[in-house]
Amino acid sequence: MPLMNTYARFPVSFSKGEGVYLFTENNKKYLDLVSGIGVNSLGYNHPIIINAFQNAIKKPLHVSNLYEIPQQNELAKTLLKDSPFHQTFFCNSGTEANEGALKLVRKFQEISGNTQKNTIISFNHSFHGRTMGSLTITGKESIKTGFTPLIGNTKILEWNDSEELKNYLEKYGHTVAAIFMEPIQGEGGINLPNADFIKTINTVCSQHNIVLVVDEVQTGLGRTGKKFAFEHFGLNADVITLAKGMGGGVPIGAILAKENIAKAFTPGTHGTTFGGNPLVCTVAHSVCTEILEKKFLKHVQDTSENIFENIEILMQEFPTILLQQKGRGLMIGIEINSAENRNLLVNELLKKHILTVASGEKTLRLLPPLIIQNHELAIFWKALKEILQKI
Repeated sequence: MPLMNTYARFPVSFSKGEGVYLFTENNKKYLDLVSGIGVNSLGYNHPIIINAFQNAIKKPLHVSNLYEIPQQNELAKTLLKDSPFHQTFFCNSGTEANEGALKLVRKFQEISGNTQKNTIISFNHSFHGRTMGSLTITGKESIKTGFTPLIGNTKILEWNDSEELKNYLEKYGHTVAAIFMEPIQGEGGINLPNADFIKTINTVCSQHNIVLVVDEVQTGLGRTGKKFAFEHFGLNADVITLAKGMGGGVPIGAILAKENIAKAFTPGTHGTTFGGNPLVCTVAHSVCTEILEKKFLKHVQDTSENIFENIEILMQEFPTILLQQKGRGLMIGIEINSAENRNLLVNELLKKHILTVASGEKTLRLLPPLIIQNHELAIFWKALKEILQKI
């Protein structure tokens, strides 16, 4: 085995894709409701992405960030438009974006004269990445085993527990630099924040001069039916991180920040070799431009409504198995009555050539390409009902 044993892979591989379908070398067709865990936002073989690649490969694929890269400016303008943010930093992944945001908020507090404010708060069930900093603030202990000691001055609190957050900050608010949160917890089970929790976060950040960093790696750029998911909830984000769907398949991440915070980064404070090279920025700009069209986002919203209606119908028919529907847009969770049955559903759907993914303890997660149509989803509903009847 030439590869390190870091993934529990399903025994299938794909040689081509078209729209929302993947195909094996034997031309077996699979409906993809995973989209590379929210990456392939425009599906496969999309003409917009093909054209962007064709244009990009005629020019230098890579230029060092020692020089001006016009493609970065174009993409940054698109991301920042109609947002509360003013400047962007490009990197290669969501983990790198969160790692960079950790550095940014600590640097911001340091240059602001708040040298005591260096603690980072995050929440249980969260996922922010696998580098040492982003791993530290991830609220999933099982993936930290064997990697200690991690970075210091972090605190993980209970998700949706306003009282715990307020009590902690009453004692230690003067030491807190930032709060990191996902607007919808992806890996943790498609968990939404409640209204009181959102109000509390906005209030305490203002009271204690805390930077609010919203991790939009999985939720950003149309996934929830809006440009950014924090818009659904009224979160007063100071910084957001992006990756996954913004590139449509190319590896790119970004930090978006308000000007007063962004200015903490000066030449030499942070950097990357590959981040924001001409190739990925050209493709990502084409992808983001397509996604942010009003009619495209309306399609995501309408398709989402149809999905939740179908889940509700199935929940009424199988109330002891399907316990709850969660999510926004095309980031959807169906809570199952047990982890065993959730895993059974994933595997049985795979046998029916439908790709889904697990989330949290017992949630079935759907992250289809944003271009998916209702008639394609009908294949999933039929298969899911057949499996539920057997269970």
